Amino acid sequence: MSHQEFYDGYLNGWKKHWEETGLLPVLFSAVGMCGEWKIPLPEWASLAVLNLIIDNFNTKSMPGAKGAHARLKSRMVKDYAHYLRWSAVRSCLFLAGLNELPEPAKPGRPSIKSKSDEPTRDFLLSEAMRILSKNKYAQSVTQDAVEESYIIVRDSRAASEHRFRFEDFQLIAPQNAT
Repeated sequence: MSHQEFYDGYLNGWKKHWEETGLLPVLFSAVGMCGEWKIPLPEWASLAVLNLIIDNFNTKSMPGAKGAHARLKSRMVKDYAHYLRWSAVRSCLFLAGLNELPEPAKPGRPSIKSKSDEPTRDFLLSEAMRILSKNKYAQSVTQDAVEESYIIVRDSRAASEHRFRFEDFQLIAPQNAT
C-alpha cells in the first residue's frame, strides 16, 4: 500500500462520514491529518471549512459588541466603507501632490487657497465625494463622513493596526462555497 492509498483511505472514509453526519470532529480530523502529514486538503474538506467560515462570518456577534455593528460582517462592511472614503481622499491628495489634508478654514470664513495655491481641504473632500458618488459600498458620502473616515483610517494605520488594510488580501472562494 502506497502513502497516497493510505491517505486516500482515511480521507474517503471521513468524506463519507462528513456527508452523512456533518459532524465537526470528522472535518477537524481530516484537516488535522492533512496538516500533520503535509498533504493537500481535499476539495470536500476545503469547501466545508469555507462554508463554516462564511456561516460564522454571517451570524456570530463580536464579544462585548452591541448594536448594528456587533456582527463581524456588519463591522467589516462599515470598516470597508471607511477604507473606501479614506482611499478616495488619498487619491485626491496624491493628485494634488500632498501628503495630508490642509488645515480647515477658520470658522465663519470661506475656504481660501493657501499661499502656495494648493487646493483647500474643502475642495479635496469634495473631489473625494465626487469619486465616491457612484460607489454603493462607500455608504454615506457626505463631507463630514469622508473627513471622519479619512482621520479614522489614517490614525489606525499610523498605529500599525490592520483593521483597514483591505488592499492586503483578495477574496477568492470556490464557486461551490455558499
